[in-house]
Amino acid sequence: MSLVSRHLEANGISTVVIGSARDIVEECGVARFVFSDFPLGNPCGKPYDVARLAGHNALGFDCPRLGAMFKRHGAFLPAAMYQPLDTLQLSLWHCARTGTTPANYQLGTLCQHFAIPLGAEGHDALADVRATIALAQKIMESA
Repeated sequence: MSLVSRHLEANGISTVVIGSARDIVEECGVARFVFSDFPLGNPCGKPYDVARLAGHNALGFDCPRLGAMFKRHGAFLPAAMYQPLDTLQLSLWHCARTGTTPANYQLGTLCQHFAIPLGAEGHDALADVRATIALAQKIMESA
């Protein structure tokens, strides 16, 4: 691919090589290179291996809406919509297993229940992502 890229570049066509054999690609001297640490032969991941969605209430809220939006536009959603990592579902399972009951199952309440500090950002997208990650890690560590 590196030699093909050099030929295309010489003829005015811009290219980007995605590869996992850094030493070989760099030796060939391509114009633009993105290193991927996936196994050799699969620089973009395993074929047909779709992404896994994650979020708080992803199963009940995000997945149905994303699925409907992609369907409406006739596009393929490269994610396993019916098997998300859902911290709401994980929390319900964990609390049923341990016999604990938080005041409710909102993300902020669950973070307090599991002693996860919330940043001063308040309720914004990035803070929610960080809180969801911390909550998922905490629950899976205790499983």
